[in-house]
Amino acid sequence: ISGLEILQHLKSSGLPVSADVSISHLLFNDKEILDYDSNFKLSPPLGNEETQHKLREAVLSGLIDTVSADHDPHEVESKQCEFHLAKSGMSSIQGAFSLLMEAMPSLPHTRLVELLSSKPREILRMKSPLFLEGETVDYTLFKPDGNSEFSTSNWASESTNFPKFGSSLKGKVIMTAITTL
Repeated sequence: ISGLEILQHLKSSGLPVSADVSISHLLFNDKEILDYDSNFKLSPPLGNEETQHKLREAVLSGLIDTVSADHDPHEVESKQCEFHLAKSGMSSIQGAFSLLMEAMPSLPHTRLVELLSSKPREILRMKSPLFLEGETVDYTLFKPDGNSEFSTSNWASESTNFPKFGSSLKGKVIMTAITTL
């Protein structure tokens, strides 16, 4: 019995459970580690193509409620070593929106925002930001039809365990901010 089957059973029973999946597990599968690239050493490990497909279907159906960046940056020495010695994790927060667009290209942009932001807030019973005078809000402005070029020179994190350096991905974050209006 799989975790997704257990989740379906619990939700069908009316229990208040939720589940997330990392963008990495939607976008990549175990074929990525055939050359022992430690950027793809994750916890839990990447699944096979069938598992990846089932996870995508579970997001599409709503069985999986949210998608996480699962941002887990590491210093260079912890990733540029033998695969079995490398720490698990991937630096991903800066590319989260673009990576999710690549992993789930059929989803409308409003659904991507729901998966990454509004649904997690709802599940955690966090207040939704109100764009009213005197309110403090945190937000991200993005351009879905823009492109993001990822390289170590424009990467905000000190860690470089991101497998998409040198790539141009659809979707561009224009800015993030926390401010009082």
